[in-house]
Amino acid sequence: MNENIGRSYKEVNEILDLLGDTYKDKVPKKMKELFDKAEDKSYSPELTINDFSSGKLLEETKTILTILYINYWSTIEEKNQYMDQIKKIDEENKEKNKIVLNELFPEKVYKELEPNEVEKQITDTKKSGISQIIMDILEKIKAIFKK
Repeated sequence: MNENIGRSYKEVNEILDLLGDTYKDKVPKKMKELFDKAEDKSYSPELTINDFSSGKLLEETKTILTILYINYWSTIEEKNQYMDQIKKIDEENKEKNKIVLNELFPEKVYKELEPNEVEKQITDTKKSGISQIIMDILEKIKAIFKK
């Protein structure tokens, strides 16, 4: 597992703590356990709301937050909208990227998650060309803090 994955799990855990139980409780228990188990315990990111815009968050953290938002925090309408956008991007980039949407955003709850499985999802997402969708979702998460 690369060093950034452990650090990104630490950042995600801090963000979940900042968001509070309303959002944290929607994340599957096994996923939270994975974040806790595999986080880089020596890393102290000290995140603030401004980090969502400043680019301070690790790319892997942005990808994990996007997956969490689409799968667990968005409304059905938002999820459908994002999935339609991702499918469109996927069609446009199919030959280049070989994106498998079911691996990126599975409909079923994560079962026995292994760190390398999540790392593969993160890597695939980073290659998929959905950076604008990720930025949109980060802005929505940032807005949660302003409520």
